[in-house]
Amino acid sequence: MCGFEFRNAHPHGLIGLGDCVKQAICHATGLSYMCVQRGLNRTKEITGAKTYNELRNAETYIRAIGAKSVPIGKAWTVAQAVDKLATKGKNGSYIIDTKTHWTAAVIENGEGKIVDLWNPGKEIAIRVWEF
Repeated sequence: MCGFEFRNAHPHGLIGLGDCVKQAICHATGLSYMCVQRGLNRTKEITGAKTYNELRNAETYIRAIGAKSVPIGKAWTVAQAVDKLATKGKNGSYIIDTKTHWTAAVIENGEGKIVDLWNPGKEIAIRVWEF
């Protein structure tokens, strides 16, 4: 069963900033918030994106730092995606994209948990990347 851990990567503990892309990358990679912020902003110069959290910008950045796409089933919730990855013995860190949110998941020893500011476990997972 998928667990949940509240974690805030923002250096000043701020919440409600619309920074889920930065938060998810920090939680999945262990990189600092400021490092991720600088990386995403530099990537905008390459992609031409207007904002750091546009999919083409964020995906270009995470691929550059080692993320690989993971195929998932259609209509899986985030919690189901984490559970399915855990049962396959896929230890590691993941970023999961939903229609409106990015979250991180960590799987160790067959146990998976969502790591985020809130639990998006019931959201539908669209894309998953593994680190």
